[in-house]
Amino acid sequence: DEGTIFAGGLKAARARELRAFDRRYLRWLLRFTHGNIAAAAREAGTERRNLGPIIKRLGVEAGPYRGPEDV
Repeated sequence: DEGTIFAGGLKAARARELRAFDRRYLRWLLRFTHGNIAAAAREAGTERRNLGPIIKRLGVEAGPYRGPEDV
């Protein structure tokens, strides 16, 4: 419900929504690149060394997006 979504004020609500977007975007990137973090970084226009810590901080794992042929 809206009361829960906006609890804590604008700053807190914005931070939650941005974090949720970042997770969705990273999952999409990893699905698109079959769990290849370097390829995901290239697709996102950044370097792997920048994307890796973000993936870790947000608790997203690349493993589930890798197929048997990608391991």
